[in-house]
Amino acid sequence: MKKIIVYSIIFFLVHILPTQAQDFKFSGNIMIEQNIPLNNQYKDKDINNTLRSMSTTFLAGRLNLQVTELLEIYGKIGLGVSKSGTDVNRFFNKYNEFNFDGHIFDLQVRNSRSSINHLTNQFSLGTSALLISSNKYSIRGGMGIGIEYMRAPKLSYTLKEEGTNVAYNISYTWFDSRRTAIETFFYDTELAISKTLSKKIDLRFTAAYKLYFPRSTFEYSVTNYYTDSLIKQYQQEGKTMHVISLSLGITIK
Repeated sequence: MKKIIVYSIIFFLVHILPTQAQDFKFSGNIMIEQNIPLNNQYKDKDINNTLRSMSTTFLAGRLNLQVTELLEIYGKIGLGVSKSGTDVNRFFNKYNEFNFDGHIFDLQVRNSRSSINHLTNQFSLGTSALLISSNKYSIRGGMGIGIEYMRAPKLSYTLKEEGTNVAYNISYTWFDSRRTAIETFFYDTELAISKTLSKKIDLRFTAAYKLYFPRSTFEYSVTNYYTDSLIKQYQQEGKTMHVISLSLGITIK
């Protein structure tokens, strides 16, 4: 999906715009954007805190193309920083498997991947319409779709009972365990207020609501080390994320 959006923007800029430049008007935005989550992905605090925070600060750029007096389309790209998730390590032990069925086990093999990378990026495309306009102020409403990245934590290890050959494989996964990063798609609606500072510069404030999907799924499993047969499994489905986004920047006309 990321490649489709990026290639669409490139194709549009390279092949479509040059043929229409005499009819269309362009403007660009540079802005600081703050995402504020309205809910957690999981009810369980330990499971939720391993994921990076959805409270993210972006430095974003946006290219606007005015196709009619009232309507414009845009492409947007942003680089964001957020609080890292809690490190997933051997002491996670959420379901007390080191004392599994009353027996003491030692850690043998560990394979973990934490969501310690707190950098993310987003790409989006959308359209907006002029709602109110005066000499100094204008208000636009818009909607768009995009993608944002989230690192997928994972933890797996083997436990062997002291003094015996009894052994189990323990696995914790968020999202798809085969991938290190997950594309999270979102839909947003926005309301932007602009104030004219000069003939070429506007001050712009935007408030947006974002709905992220699909939901992630946490899975915990215990399997027999020798036969790989499933002994215990637990799953928890994450919630759809609702986010308010506030941004402040300038428009260059």
